[in-house]
Amino acid sequence: MDSKLTAAVLILVLAVASSLLIPYLIPPATHKLIHVDPDSELSRLPLPKLLILLVLNPFTAIARGNFSGVQAELSILESAYIPSGLRFIVDRFVQLMNSIASHLDRADNLMDEAEALIDSGMGVEAKPMLAEASGEIALANATYRELRLASEELARAFSLPRGDIYVRLNDLGRLIDRMRLRLLKLLDMIERQKILIETFVSIDIYPKTVWTGGRISVEGRLNTVFGEPLPGRSVTILVDSLRIAEASTSWDGSFRIEVNLPYIYKHTVAVQARYTPTGGDAVRYKPSASDKVEVSLLYIEPKMIVEPVGLVQPGREFTLRGSVYSSSPLPYSNVKISWINSVYYVKLGEDGFFEARLNTPRDIQDGEYILRVDTPASGVFAPVGASLTVTVRRIPVNATLNLPSLALAGLNMFASGSFRAGDERLNAMVKIYFAGREYNVESDGEFAIWLNLPLTLLSGYQTCSMRITPIDPWFSEAAIEERILVVNPLTVLVSVGILVALAVKVSGGKAIKTYTEVIAAEISREEASGMAEAYFAPEELRWLMDIYWEAVGIVGDLTGVVMKPYMTMREYLSAIASGSHGRVYRYLETITSAAERALYSPEVSAWTIMMAMMAIKSLRSEYARVKH
Repeated sequence: MDSKLTAAVLILVLAVASSLLIPYLIPPATHKLIHVDPDSELSRLPLPKLLILLVLNPFTAIARGNFSGVQAELSILESAYIPSGLRFIVDRFVQLMNSIASHLDRADNLMDEAEALIDSGMGVEAKPMLAEASGEIALANATYRELRLASEELARAFSLPRGDIYVRLNDLGRLIDRMRLRLLKLLDMIERQKILIETFVSIDIYPKTVWTGGRISVEGRLNTVFGEPLPGRSVTILVDSLRIAEASTSWDGSFRIEVNLPYIYKHTVAVQARYTPTGGDAVRYKPSASDKVEVSLLYIEPKMIVEPVGLVQPGREFTLRGSVYSSSPLPYSNVKISWINSVYYVKLGEDGFFEARLNTPRDIQDGEYILRVDTPASGVFAPVGASLTVTVRRIPVNATLNLPSLALAGLNMFASGSFRAGDERLNAMVKIYFAGREYNVESDGEFAIWLNLPLTLLSGYQTCSMRITPIDPWFSEAAIEERILVVNPLTVLVSVGILVALAVKVSGGKAIKTYTEVIAAEISREEASGMAEAYFAPEELRWLMDIYWEAVGIVGDLTGVVMKPYMTMREYLSAIASGSHGRVYRYLETITSAAERALYSPEVSAWTIMMAMMAIKSLRSEYARVKH
């Protein structure tokens, strides 16, 4: 019968210990970001209505001649979610579209340059460019045939409307044909120029240095290769390829014209005369262009200094100061400031100084933004501008949340905390999420609130989350999470009740020792043989002191706060409390309390010992989680 009683006692001890220790033995759950693994999930196809738009947009860019914009449209398609098993189909389509756009862009630029040479009567120099353009068009046509097959596979794999894709493919094919026809037309123009009489245009300019917007005199002569003058012909005057005047040749082929230059703010411009035959001349004479003559321009370049004053924060105004100055009085009285979708016109002072109060939108994200200040062009005064990279940053908010180390389900739990933002005071809405409920309180820095723990809450670690949302937009939000051990007494009572009944049955009805005696007997068997009471003498609890010193070593390693030889237990505990070590502090507090009782109290309760054992196990788990 004694063996049955012993077995029953052991069953009861194990049941009680397990109901209390399991939450500590299982490490607290860590929050992890969950990333989608396309290989392990079901094949989720993107919506056809969305995907067809992403597929057709590159075709639209090509049709408009915006070859350089095709890559940007394709990058949007690449960023869409595509199952990994179908990614290669999209990648092939993107590769072919990029290739076609590149070939067509190159061919178009070459033909533009060749056409400019042909218009100047230099068809021979244009031929190598057209030969290279022909190769680019041929490569684009070969890639186009591959693209048709890739588009068919894309439409089939993603259930896209084939009709829409075929229409765009046919448009692309016609574009390639048009470029081929343009190439043939340019080659024909070169052949026809071979039988035409060459012409020559020469010019001279006076003066060759002038203020921008000033007047120059252009003189020149137009004649054939045989020296025959061409009277009554129109000669176009160009400044940096911009047509600005027309001159007519006299009886000896000469021409002279006074030209008003546009207001161009460059140090030099190129002036050129060009003859383009018209009417009957088009089938007799070649077009020609003179050499380019450089003209130096004079103008005044004002200088600008700009700098923001103070911090730039959402919802707050900040000051921008600057000045504009030059060697001559400024002809304007305002500057234009562009800042976050807003434009300000600010008046200049007599000395060119300006100061503006600019508002930063309250809903803007933290980051770097461009601020631009410009002055207008006015006569010989060139425009001047300055760009600044301005950092917008909210004031960080530091928050603390204080919770008890242990709570019982079915009771209320007191939570308190504080928040601050440097030396500035702020009002904020505090939201606490715990056990499926949300608690709100408005505070100016400190708060306290009672949280309800329903009886349906299971024993174990529970997460309590807090979010601080400041009323003013120039403060940042803050969020913090703490975990608290919740013990549900129903869980303990039910498990104890069941196993007590089992133990009584095993013992044959013999009275079982009290809960305290059971705990005492278990600890006595392992650590202090011969002990039979629920309270233990200090000399028999040296193992508890070993636990304390183990905890001190772990805490020192986790926090970097090492216990000095002159420190008492409470002084070291206070040193840990001064840092942000909430969970570690609570474990050490429990173990310190037990160790102090072992040293200075004639008796230590079984509950204190049990809590110390649970605390050291949790501390070990925390150490293993952080270090591994």
